[in-house]
Amino acid sequence: MSRLPQHPRADWLVSPAFDLLFFANVTWLLIAVPAFLLCGDTLDIEYWQIHFITTPHRWITLLLVATDSDRRAGRTGWFLLIAAVALMAIAIAQASSETFICLVLINHLWNAWHFASQHSGILRIYSRKSGVGRRWLEVWAMRTFIVYAMLRPLPWVFGWIEGYVVGGASYQWILDCAMLTVPAVMLAVELSDRPQRRPAKLAYLSSVCLLYGGLLAAAALTSAEVADLSRWILGLGFGATLFHSVEYFAIITHYARRRQHSGTPGVFQQLARHWIGVMAGFMICLGLFTKVLSDEYVGATVRELWIGVNLWVSTLHFAYDGMIWKLRRPETAKALEAQMPAGEAVGAKE
Repeated sequence: MSRLPQHPRADWLVSPAFDLLFFANVTWLLIAVPAFLLCGDTLDIEYWQIHFITTPHRWITLLLVATDSDRRAGRTGWFLLIAAVALMAIAIAQASSETFICLVLINHLWNAWHFASQHSGILRIYSRKSGVGRRWLEVWAMRTFIVYAMLRPLPWVFGWIEGYVVGGASYQWILDCAMLTVPAVMLAVELSDRPQRRPAKLAYLSSVCLLYGGLLAAAALTSAEVADLSRWILGLGFGATLFHSVEYFAIITHYARRRQHSGTPGVFQQLARHWIGVMAGFMICLGLFTKVLSDEYVGATVRELWIGVNLWVSTLHFAYDGMIWKLRRPETAKALEAQMPAGEAVGAKE
């Protein structure tokens, strides 16, 4: 399989077309917004997206950890321990409906942080490639903004403000406006410093800021009863999930292409030489399997068990992703991005 074209004099990770489609994810505008304007067809689109994109992107982390010794880096025991503890916790929680619901909410909070970490990590890779960036802004400000934007539509997160703070609604509106200044400041800083030299970074940053800024604005306006933008909240939330999942597949594909002839020989290196087929087959098979187990004719016990298994996989996806992309070995860092200094984190894990 031929390698993807590289552009060492630009800040593209792979190529302009690849980065725009799969990292900057400009297609979310063409998919999420029109789909949710139609409203009635929205749930069908989301249904298929969950089965064939979102769920497989979580499961593929386990495949990567199981087959790639470079990602485990001699910590196999820790990975197994985390898997065992998570399995026990979810099994116990599933026996109690109240505890299980609490665990689902914790999973959602962790998911928000996971989204934010991945986006800030990709942005930092672009910054290191271009040689221009502000770590505090691109890591902590970006993460805070995205986590807030993802949690803002959930009334149970911010409901305490109106109940326990005098002038809670006004206080909430101030927080919303303050958070909306973060993407504006980040874009202003980027545009003020010769952005024509960093088209990939600017495209990625603009896409992320537009998506999550729109989600936060829609949630804020709906909460303040200025306008009912609930359909836009659903649409942009769907766009965020699609963005994150496609981006994750893209970074693993980019890594797999570089691992074809580098790093420690093993199962993953063999898979990497046929990665597009492996990934496509994985997504289709798991998607079909998930769809079958989610159908109404499947017993309630089986469906509940499958929910528990997926919650376990999601937990491992969050935990493992925070471990496997901290590239401490120079040869592994080179496998992902030749210009990235050894020891830097890939997906969020700075």
